[in-house]
Amino acid sequence: MAKKLAIGCIMLLLTLGASVVSAEAVCSSYPYTLTNGATADATQVMANFNCAALTSGATLLNVTQLGIGTTSSSYPLQVNGSALLEFLNGTTNVAYTTSSYAAIDTLWIGNASTTAGAGAGISFAPKGAGSGGIASIGAISTATDYSTAMVFQTRSSGGTDAEQMRITATGNVGIGTTAPGYLLYVNGSAAGPSGFQTVSDARLKKNIAPLNGGLALISELQPVRFDFRSESEREVGKELKLPANRQIGFIAQDVAKILPEATTTSTSKGAIMSVAEAKVVPVLVAAVKELKAANDNQAMEIAQLKASVVSLQRKLGIQTASK
Repeated sequence: MAKKLAIGCIMLLLTLGASVVSAEAVCSSYPYTLTNGATADATQVMANFNCAALTSGATLLNVTQLGIGTTSSSYPLQVNGSALLEFLNGTTNVAYTTSSYAAIDTLWIGNASTTAGAGAGISFAPKGAGSGGIASIGAISTATDYSTAMVFQTRSSGGTDAEQMRITATGNVGIGTTAPGYLLYVNGSAAGPSGFQTVSDARLKKNIAPLNGGLALISELQPVRFDFRSESEREVGKELKLPANRQIGFIAQDVAKILPEATTTSTSKGAIMSVAEAKVVPVLVAAVKELKAANDNQAMEIAQLKASVVSLQRKLGIQTASK
């Protein structure tokens, strides 16, 4: 593999017009040192080529700037044109599993730092984008135990980088937040042409029982109007983007006492509580059905009372006529 890599490097340098600055071709028995800009005859080139092809462990060391398709590289590596990286480990049709990951062909982009918060990534920019027009994907170590988050970042036209989405080491996805406490957390508003769907197939459920006492539960819930605290006023959740306009809703701690099934607590710092207001809807339906049943019973009782009054009036009318 090392021989093939060395041969490939030399062929690229010779055929694609590569420029190597401050580069030294190192081989255990390279007969010639070829310098950029100097003239080398075929004998010298072939001697070094044969050395790289036949000597085990041949490599290129101390390359500080390498340009392929350009004679004026401005970066440690610059490729003007298309490139293909192909990794062949001799194993085919290897499915991804935790036990077979080592057999998967991978490209590694690393950072030698062992400090928490260090990262490595790939940036994308159209040519001539200037200070804007750049987006990047990176991995950031989040703790000294080497747990790692994947981050997605964009740059505004003014050149300001901003993280837009993160996948944490535990698999939580955060949009607009670096610390999502749920499997998916959107720190802001979200919209779409249809509502969020809740899995509700009967084949997935057991211990099904009617929800009774809906009216009593609803009567205990206390809807409120409120304003969210500003960032400087909060002890927890300072990273959250909360709306500034007047709101209506519930207090999660109060709902938990009445409908614990409708509340959740995040795994993020501060253990912030939330209300799944959609879960209040079944209770409302139960309450409406109880009200309808009560109204139907009252209507029946009223009809019976009316019939009794009419019957009594008839009897009284007959008795009056007989006198």
